[in-house]
Amino acid sequence: MNDQQVIALFYSLNNNGFGGSAKAMTSVILDLEDKRNDVPYDSGDFARCYYIVEAVPYLKANIDKMKAVSVAWELIIQSWDVLGHNLKARNLKQVNVDLDTIHYLAAQRRTTEL
Repeated sequence: MNDQQVIALFYSLNNNGFGGSAKAMTSVILDLEDKRNDVPYDSGDFARCYYIVEAVPYLKANIDKMKAVSVAWELIIQSWDVLGHNLKARNLKQVNVDLDTIHYLAAQRRTTEL
């Protein structure tokens, strides 16, 4: 991405209702100074992440960078295709169940790592 595209993307994110998790993805993938680590907790959060990644090929090509942010992001990226499939099928209840499971597993893994 060139500088103008980055500026346009962030302007769009900050002025069009994108949540913290979508902003976190762009800040990490674009390696911006002010990195965020917010994660999607429900189908609405995930939808904002999913559709920004689908709209910006650079983000999609570099999505694996998110795995290093946290255990939750690692598990979300591993489940990205399934979550995306259910989102597009409008099976939002399943997306929410899957995200709840991911956050539970992430918390369990963090606890065992201590």
